[in-house]
Amino acid sequence: MDRHRDLSWIQLRGSPKEIGRTYGKAFKQIFIAHSEALRERLKFYDSVSLEEARLNQLETLQKHFPYLAEEMNGIAEATGLDPRIVQLAHVTIDRVVKESIAPRPKLDGDQKNDCSNIIFTNSDRGPLLGKTLDGSSKNGPDRLMAKISPKNGHGMLVMMYLGKLNAETGVNEKGLAVGNSSIHFNSMNPRGINRQLLIRLLLQECANTEEGIEFLKKYGPINSGYNFMLLDKNGDAANVERSPTDYCIRRPRKGVLFCVNHCVCENMTRDERLAMGMERHLNSKARWANFQNIASREDFEMAFETMKNILRNHASPGGICQHGFAGMYTSTSFILIPLEGKMLFTVGSACQSEFQVLSFD
Repeated sequence: MDRHRDLSWIQLRGSPKEIGRTYGKAFKQIFIAHSEALRERLKFYDSVSLEEARLNQLETLQKHFPYLAEEMNGIAEATGLDPRIVQLAHVTIDRVVKESIAPRPKLDGDQKNDCSNIIFTNSDRGPLLGKTLDGSSKNGPDRLMAKISPKNGHGMLVMMYLGKLNAETGVNEKGLAVGNSSIHFNSMNPRGINRQLLIRLLLQECANTEEGIEFLKKYGPINSGYNFMLLDKNGDAANVERSPTDYCIRRPRKGVLFCVNHCVCENMTRDERLAMGMERHLNSKARWANFQNIASREDFEMAFETMKNILRNHASPGGICQHGFAGMYTSTSFILIPLEGKMLFTVGSACQSEFQVLSFD
């Protein structure tokens, strides 16, 4: 384990309980601080409704993915925290849990993320998935780069959120890469799974894109959804627009597939909710148009350098590398290379930072 101001690293291996204990021991003070902040946040919500939400997700995990529940127990053991507060840290609360004080005041640490993703099904380095992590904070969230080798399931390279098991993106040892962009819906599924836990589950459970599609047909999020991006080492790619109650599958055109923060499929747009407001929605539309423009140029080439340039693109409007437009900032960019088993990432925006490499070697 290593940590500095901008980013943390850890290697986790073994049984679910061992993974949780190692994680909890390495970042004990972080977990404790986060739990204290969470307790303050939860004061604004109805306690009965909170307990119902906690038990709903715990029951789902224990039934289908008991190893995640065991990892949470391991974290609790290593940190001395009540297992219930660790479980609540992984529960989707907004709109699912009733507020006891309305409107809830804005709290320190509140931030909303938007992201852009693009896939090349082939290039000079094989299939590529490029992704940004954009948010309303210039510094971005506390990021944890991890190599996880579970006793059961596929090993993975993954970006997690420090103090949680939630994941943002990654690639597994079988050559499946997973990305995402946030989308929001009116529908809810109280028996669903936190969407950021779904990223981790896809990497541990699925060996290729087709398995990922079948997984997402079966398991959905609680409230907010994702544009899940799936790419395997053979170049099979899909964008699964997933709400709590429905899904749509999109495929590449001429080897390129991209998504931002709105739905494209008609059955999904009917349920879509503009949770972030019109300015952010127009930002997403502009990034989509920019992707279309880039991919339609006569000199467009699916190459590694092209991917890096896209992640550094500053078109106005619609820049993929964001520096304040609609209040959004790019804090990390990724290039996932399934054929090489590598995850490249920046600490900061891609235009101001060099890509670092995390690999299975």
